[in-house]
Amino acid sequence: MIVAAILRAYMNEDILEVIYQKIQTRKSEGKINNTYYTQPAMFVIEYAMAKLWMSWGVRPTAFIGHSIGEFVAAHLAGVFSLERWVEINFYARTYDGGIASWQYACSARRL
Repeated sequence: MIVAAILRAYMNEDILEVIYQKIQTRKSEGKINNTYYTQPAMFVIEYAMAKLWMSWGVRPTAFIGHSIGEFVAAHLAGVFSLERWVEINFYARTYDGGIASWQYACSARRL
């Protein structure tokens, strides 16, 4: 999956292995509860689901989402590329979190 490949460059691990664990341990199960993994995992799943519906011929006239889903919707609407979302997502994490971090990250990266 293209999103997982882009994420791998930033995370230095495969998000799909976090989502679909081959061997479950307390440590591996705990990863998905960590926001560092949860937000990219949610993006991957929501993006894949939207692309699946599109492959079936469902063509949306508008997009809407909640939380990370807003960024999936924005990407699918053409607001920014997958690469830009990953860059901004990880850049915003260097700040305090929340929407203020996203606003700062976006203005710093001139989105």
